Parts: sequence; C-alpha cells; structure tokens
Amino acid sequence: MPDQPPNSHSQVFESIPQMLEKVSNAYPEKTALDEEGRPSLSYQELHQRVGSLSLDLRRAGVQKEDRVAVVVPNGRDMAVVMLAVCSASVAAPLNPAYQESEFADYFKEIRVSFLVLPHGMTSPARALAEKLGVRVLELTKDAISILSSVSASLTDQSPPSGVSPARDDLALILLTSGSTGRSKKVPLTHRNLCVSVRDICRVLELTPNDRCLCMWEQFHIGGLVDLLLVPLASGGSVICTKGFDAEKFFELVNSEKPTWYQGVPATVHELMAYARKQGITGVESCLRLVRVTASALSPKLMEELEHFFHVPVITTFGMTEASPLITTNLLPPHVRKPGSTGPSCGPEIAIMDEDGRTLETGEVGEVLIRGENIMSGYEDAPEANLRSFRDGWFRTGDIGCLDEDGYLFLRGRIKETINRGGEKITPQEIDDVLLTHPEIAEAICFHIPHRVLGEDIAAAIVLHRSGSMSEKDVRDYVATHMVEFKVPRKVVFVEGFERNVSGKVNRSTLAEIYGLLDASDYEPPSSPMETTLAEIWKRELSVEKVGRNDSFSELGGDSLSSMRMIVELEKRLGGRLPMEVLGLISIGATPLHEVATALEKEGIVQPVQITKPSHSPDPVSRIPLRELSEEDRRAMLVVMGSGTFSTWKPLSLVKVANRQGSRRPIFWVFNSPHAEMKGLVEAFGADQPIFGLYSGSTTVDPERLPDVSDHYVQEILEIQPEGPLIIAGNCRGARAAVRIATRLREFGREVSHMCILEMFDRALYDFEGKQLLLFGKQSSEFRYRDFNFMRPGWKLPFRNPPRVEWIEGRHARFFTPENVGSMAEKLKAFLGGEPEDLSPVTRLRTHLRILIHRIPPAFNLYVRLTSRN
Repeated sequence: MPDQPPNSHSQVFESIPQMLEKVSNAYPEKTALDEEGRPSLSYQELHQRVGSLSLDLRRAGVQKEDRVAVVVPNGRDMAVVMLAVCSASVAAPLNPAYQESEFADYFKEIRVSFLVLPHGMTSPARALAEKLGVRVLELTKDAISILSSVSASLTDQSPPSGVSPARDDLALILLTSGSTGRSKKVPLTHRNLCVSVRDICRVLELTPNDRCLCMWEQFHIGGLVDLLLVPLASGGSVICTKGFDAEKFFELVNSEKPTWYQGVPATVHELMAYARKQGITGVESCLRLVRVTASALSPKLMEELEHFFHVPVITTFGMTEASPLITTNLLPPHVRKPGSTGPSCGPEIAIMDEDGRTLETGEVGEVLIRGENIMSGYEDAPEANLRSFRDGWFRTGDIGCLDEDGYLFLRGRIKETINRGGEKITPQEIDDVLLTHPEIAEAICFHIPHRVLGEDIAAAIVLHRSGSMSEKDVRDYVATHMVEFKVPRKVVFVEGFERNVSGKVNRSTLAEIYGLLDASDYEPPSSPMETTLAEIWKRELSVEKVGRNDSFSELGGDSLSSMRMIVELEKRLGGRLPMEVLGLISIGATPLHEVATALEKEGIVQPVQITKPSHSPDPVSRIPLRELSEEDRRAMLVVMGSGTFSTWKPLSLVKVANRQGSRRPIFWVFNSPHAEMKGLVEAFGADQPIFGLYSGSTTVDPERLPDVSDHYVQEILEIQPEGPLIIAGNCRGARAAVRIATRLREFGREVSHMCILEMFDRALYDFEGKQLLLFGKQSSEFRYRDFNFMRPGWKLPFRNPPRVEWIEGRHARFFTPENVGSMAEKLKAFLGGEPEDLSPVTRLRTHLRILIHRIPPAFNLYVRLTSRN
C-alpha cells in the first residue's frame, strides 16, 4: 500500500531527498516532470533517477560539503541534476550564458570543487575548470548518471548506501548583491528551503491536481524553489521548458493544460504584447492563477492580465536570502489590495527606522524579516552581516510600510542591486569590465527607471585624456564580455564623480545627478516626422504612448511587426524609403528621434522616391556579379536587423559574433540566422568569430538564390579580402554556400574548408579544398539519393574526397542545445586537422546508416528507436 499523501500545506520536510521519498511513496505512478517531445517522468522514476545520480556523484568523490557548479541548460534534465546535486552536496547553479570572466569570479567566490555539465556541451566553464583544477563531471544522455569512465577513475572508496543530508546541511550556495554593490554568498540549508516550500504550497493552495508551467531560468532561486520544489512537494506536475517564449506559452497552455504559471513583469508584458499582435483577445484554459514575482507589477497590467486569463493574478515580494518568499497576495476570496505585495507568507515582518525603533502602522521605514526560511548569514562576510542583521532581524534594504491588516506596501529600495525585469545585476561587476578598457579611467553603473522592465542599467564614464569613445563603443565593449542583459542602456560621459568623506560615490544619487530619474525617457514627439512615426508605432504595438526616446524593439516590436511598420510608413509618406533609413529601422534599438532625423536628412517631407542602395567600395568591381533587387534586400535587411547579434556594419546583411576571436572566421549561411546562429556561437565559444549570412529562405524566391550568393561574395571580401576562407551552410543555405565558394574561387580566393550540412551539390566534385559533409542520424529530410554516396567508387568523381560525419538530431533541430554540441565537435576536429576515424567498425557503421536511410521502412523504425528517451 502506498504511504498516505503528505500534507504539503502544514508539513515541513527535513530535506529535499526526504521530500522526494515521501511524495514518491504517496504518488509513485503520478507524473512529476513533463517536457514537450519526451516521455513523462513519474515520481517513482524521478526518485530513482535522483537517487542514482546522487550516488554517482558520491562515487565520483563528491562530499556533502563540496560546492558543485551546475552549468546545464533549462529543461527536465536541469531539474533532475539540481535535485541530485542538492541531495549529495551543495549546489551552485550558474547561468550557462556567462562569459569565462564571469565564471572565473563565481568559481573563486564559491570555492567550486566540481563542475557538472552535459556530455559534449561546449562552455567557457569547462575550459576554466581545467585551468583551475576543478573536477569536471559529465552527464550521460537524459542526465541519468555521471559518465562511468569519469566516476570510476576518481575514487576507489565504497559508495555510501544512501544520501541523507540533515536539515541544517547546506543545499544551495547562491550569489546575490548587497548595499556595497559587490556579490555576496547566500548559503541556504535544507531547512530554509523546505520551510519556504511549505509556506508557498499553503498560500497557493496547491494540490496533486495542479500542473505548473515552468518557463523561468532554473539557475535562479525562483526557478528551483517556486517552480520545482513547490509543485513536487504538493504532488503536482512540472512542465519543463527551455526558457521563456511567448509563442510557445500559448501552445503549451492549450496542449499541456497547466493550472498555474509564474513570471516576472517583463515576461507577462511580453505575453500581452504578443497576444495583441496575434489578435488574441482572451484565453479560456485550465489556468487557475497567474503569479508575478521579482519586481512591482503595475495595477493596469494586473487588471489586463486578469481580464485576459479570467483568473486571479498574485503578486509577491521575496529575495534570495529568504528562500525566497516574504509576502504574497492571497487567492480569492481573500482581499487583494492595489499596490500591495500582500501579507506575510510565513516570516515575521517589522518596519524600523534608522535607529532600530519599530514603527507603527502606516509609518514608512526599512523592511526587516525573521523566520526559519531566512539564511543565517552571508558566507565569509562578517562586515556585511553586521550591516544586514539587527537583533536577529534581517534587513532587506527595502523601504515600505504595513497597513492595519498586515499588508506590505513597498516604497523603494536602499540597496543598489539593479532589478532589470527580474534579472538581479550587481553594478560592480559591470564596473570591473568597463575598467579593463584602456580608454576608461573611471566607471560607475547604477539603476534608472524603465517603463517596461522596471529598472535598467546606466553607466557614468570618465575617460582618459586620450579617450574618444562613443556610447555605442561602450555598449559594444560590455557586450563582448558579458551577457546581453548586463549591457548599459544609457551611457553618460563625465569629468569626475562627487565623493563622500570616505571617498565613495553614492550610486543611488547618480540617476538624479545626471537627469535620468525619468529614464522611462518619455519626451513627446517634437516634430511632424516624429509625430507620424509615433502614431504608426502606437497602432502597430498597441501601446498608449510613444516618446521620441523610445525604440521599436523596447516597446515589443519584432521583425514581423517591423516589416508591417515599414509598409505603413511608406504608405503614409507615399513611396519607398532609402536603404539608409531602412537600416536604422531594422535595428530595433534605434530611438524614434534618430529614425525621424534620418528621414529628415534625406529630405523626406513629401512623397519618397525609390533610391538605389549605396554600397561600400566593391573589392571585386571588375568581376560581373548579380545584384540583389531592392525588394529582396529590404526584406532581408529586416530579418537581419532582428535578434541579439548585430550586423558587422550599418546596412550589412551579415551578422557577427565574437568579432575579436583569435581563430579564423567561419562564414555560415543560415536559414534562420538568429535562432541557428545562437546555438552555434554558444557551442564554439568566445574565441571563434562567426559571421552569419542569410539564405533568404523566408523572404526571397529560390530562383533568386544566385543574387543572394553574389551579394555575399562582396560582403565576405570586404570582411576578409584575402584567403584562405571557411565557408559553411545548412539546407538551402548550403546551396548558397556552394555558389559563394565557387564564385570566390573564380575570383582567385582560396576556400580552404567547406562544411555542408544536410545537402549535396555536384559542384562539390570539383572543390579543391577540404570539405566536410554532415548528415543527421535521425533526419528524414535527406535520403542521399542525389548521388551514389557510399557505393563502390563513390569517391572517384571528387577531386578531393570529402570527410563524412553523422550528427545527432533531426533536420530542423541541429542547432538546439541538445544537438549543436555534436555538430560543433565534428566541425572543430575538421578545422583543426584531426584525422578522420577510418577504422573498420566506423566504415561498417557508416555503410549501415546509409543503407537504413535509403530504405524507408527501416529508416522509420530507426527514427522511432533512436528518438526514445
């Protein structure tokens, strides 16, 4: 007989492993974790998998006091790994998108002993761990275990019979920010977490029938506690995803039937913007509540969300040090008060003045808390603990008041942490990066208000006398060292800073000093052209007002809405826009007043005439090349202007990543530049420059592919005038890549390496350089019947026989995190000159795969077998 179901509303589990054991005994066959495209994990399977992985960690030498860095992409595997690492040791989850310098700081601060990451995953953390002597533990597929070859070599000791941490043992070590602006270590015990789990289960009234849609980053405290431990403790299910995606949200609400969803103001704002653009006026679903955390939610957006989803919207107040919940609004019929974060979820709350005197109802002061969910103190920070604790109370650094019903109303924040749409950013770490630039003498970052994100980042810069940096130069420099959300939105250049008697600069005053307190930046349009643009943007993006400092992407615009906006603008102005202006519009971060100025400089105050696009000096001007039509160029420019990677110069149709990398650049023709390029860039790391070209797959007629290819010949030769060149492409992009390489050879340029993914062109027979043909193991897109591949004499037509490799995934999934590592490793070996494995076993496997791919029934069976989890 199964155990009686645990009462998650009143029971405090002793530890995470005990929680899993009890819930597994109560609901062995019930679904615990779901992920689209993969079989569900039951509670019994989850318990067994976590227990097995925990023991594997112990066999690998991990002790319960060791700090284990977890660098795993979002999803079901990350959930399993975090549960196992917390059960066996102290987990230190880190953002996989960090640069090496960020990993280095966190490894040192946390004193990391082990690094856990998926097998084959390319990450700066791996290279750093090898430099520092940190043991690297690789996970097998589906995070079932540690690779046996790794764990067996680390220790000869007999593994313990079980993993049973005590209530006061550490489960997590996280980095947060404090009033000094520097990161501090927050140690959280199993007791801290389990108390918070009980409190959240209670206030959300969770039951085993609930299904949580998790689209939050799982290396955050909210991703681990709110969206993993809490639903599991209640016996409910977690729908795991790769991260936030507005389109995917609406798909999953219909297909997976979640009962609750949690986000931050920035993500729910994006949901509403997406719904408006798609004409979705409301959702009838299984949702019974929407929860919004991390920063304040405007009453208007809250009302819009409730009307749209027809469910209550619950706002909260929490922090990492509180594991994380402090207050929360309650579900109906309880009262929810506009502007309040609700009553206490569990801990005691007091409002005190600077002298430590407890204030009365309605009086404004600092918010202090105490309870079993609160950490005992920052690690290795005695001075910070003296500032942060007062007679057993933890000082949150937030300012607010309590009303007669105990509801908390926040009024501001003492601490300097920048809360950018839920992302907590330490300003000092951005300062440290800026100060590595040779032209910057001093740099201080601080928060400024933002209408959508709540807060954003500004930087005040003092240059050396010889310095001549622009705001764009500063932003570009930070972008090469840190993740995108840490790049300052505003940069001001100053001669010096005002300092107090101790020589410190008060960050909290800088927004006022530099006139950025209204950094929502709203200034009404000041010219007829600005007014025209603002009217079009308001209608397209469904926003109330658009100011001259707003940018199209910041207000929710994307490449599709950008194209519609261009069409509407041309209709209003009576003709086609010059390419220079289209270039500015396609870069969605350009402020409205700059777009208007560009139009006015072109003399556009009357119907616009079609102008021929201007080009940089053509390095191959004596060679006839086909030209892109203006229509095709315009359409491609809009696509290339979207996404996080910038173009290599204004009006270019080439995106660039890792421009400063030391390796030879790769020119890759993508079908979906932003999505596919992102995976490849992350897999290769920061030292590999990658230039992303676009095949025009969604915008240009296939018959005009030669026009696209010839255009890129010109751009490639501007970027790298001399060979040897590396050209690559996938699918339709591979066809363009073959033509590009052929044309470059006609112009006397050496193409030393060619990589073709899931395509074959007979022009490759005459290619003189090295070539790599990549085919997907599970792909059904290519049957390899276009040429006599792998039959007797197949190499004879080739001037230089290619190297043939098989990679993981189906045709449209090669650039996803789970597959791109396989492709990158094959490509690195090819470019690095590593010999191909031509063993008899490899030959036999290759011939068998080809045979299977050529016989449809056998191939269909093969796909079913290899895609099972």
